[in-house]
Amino acid sequence: MPVNSSVLLLVGLGIGVGLLCTGFGTWVGFRDGWTANSWHYWRLAALCAGTGIALSGHLWWFYRVKGKFARSWALGVAGIAVSIAAAALIATLGDEQALPMPNWLAPILGIALAIGAFWPPFKDEPEATRNDATAFTDPEAWFAESTRLLRGRYGMRAREAASVLAPAREHWSNMCRAEDEASIVEEFGTPNEFAIGLGVNTATALRRRWLMLRLLPLALVFLYGTSLLPEALAPDRGGWDIFFAVCVAIFAAVSLYELRPANRAEYVESKLAQRRAHARGLEEGRDE
Repeated sequence: MPVNSSVLLLVGLGIGVGLLCTGFGTWVGFRDGWTANSWHYWRLAALCAGTGIALSGHLWWFYRVKGKFARSWALGVAGIAVSIAAAALIATLGDEQALPMPNWLAPILGIALAIGAFWPPFKDEPEATRNDATAFTDPEAWFAESTRLLRGRYGMRAREAASVLAPAREHWSNMCRAEDEASIVEEFGTPNEFAIGLGVNTATALRRRWLMLRLLPLALVFLYGTSLLPEALAPDRGGWDIFFAVCVAIFAAVSLYELRPANRAEYVESKLAQRRAHARGLEEGRDE
């Protein structure tokens, strides 16, 4: 999801899950009666697992793009593990039993969640501006921030980032030996500006990120397909099983179609064109 704030990500997910519970809760209420108990423990387990894994996966990707890799892996792995453990515990304790909850309560809880998501209990942590020339007077801090930007925003590996920064490190080392008094920001610009200039040569990283994004839908197809296929082939299958199997098959076909090399080339070229335009605009701004 194209978001630039972890709080905004939580708000969006809270609204989505709240509206989902409201819609299904209303439908089930009209279908089975508002005072009946139609919701089961396994449905609550599925909701916890799906929501937790979706949120953890998005936070993993969000902080990875930000270049905060330790936090990315910590939140991603821990969140997914906790979600699966909570779902397994709920399913084990309740199994196929109905929750002691009347159907009229589900849409109310969904509305409460959707509205309450606008007031999260915490705020985004302040982030230092990357264009502040005084924030990176220390050369090591400058190189560390540049590495973080190249690895996070532009998807380079640690070895690739170190390789493209090697000439700058050598040039700065020569300047220090020559006792040049210019600051590193005066010589190279801010880390953000320097990374923008290097971002025009990231075709390999773009191909890798494109493949990662395209393989994710196929992972979802595999996850649902392993449990869906036996139900769709069972003799007592219903119309919903067939409909859902057809939907997943179409989704799988579209996902496979998106893996064409032509799509990859188009994606890489369009991204590189955007980055070239951005770098060109930055260079023109400096000249003025």
